[in-house]
Amino acid sequence: IVIGSTPNFCWGLTTGTADIEDTFYNDLVSDTDYKYGRGERSFEAIPFERKIKGGDTLKVVQERTNFGPVILKSRSAKTVLSRKSSLWKKELTAIGSLFMAQKASTSKDILASLSDCRPCFNFFYATTSGDAGWRLVGKFPLRAPDLDPRFPTPGSPANDWRGDLAFDLMPHVDNPKSGLI
Repeated sequence: IVIGSTPNFCWGLTTGTADIEDTFYNDLVSDTDYKYGRGERSFEAIPFERKIKGGDTLKVVQERTNFGPVILKSRSAKTVLSRKSSLWKKELTAIGSLFMAQKASTSKDILASLSDCRPCFNFFYATTSGDAGWRLVGKFPLRAPDLDPRFPTPGSPANDWRGDLAFDLMPHVDNPKSGLI
């Protein structure tokens, strides 16, 4: 639990739970290409070097599809699996959102600062003016209709994510009548 306060409000933050990742599968065309829609795409290859304690430097290549890092490439099944996450390369956006919240003076300002936060958190707050609330913050993907996100998703343009759920549609409670959240 992370907590804090400013002259205008106090807050608490806990880890939220949400489905923000999908595994996509595509047909493997060759060692360097995969099928996407009616065409083919090449894997993006990102080389890394890792120093091994007491040993040589290890050279590693991470392959990526348009969805994200490859997690499995099966030559026998002629399939590639890759992982897409709404946090990919944006993990630190929470820091900026929380810094902006520290400058807020009203509940409206607090929520506006959190609207671009990508990681999933439960954010609780109470202001010195008497407002209190809870909001689930984060970016949650809008998926193609009729897909079951519990299973790998066919990697095609028809199944690409369609943006994020609007911040105003996220679960929240503002100034409950009972005074309890």
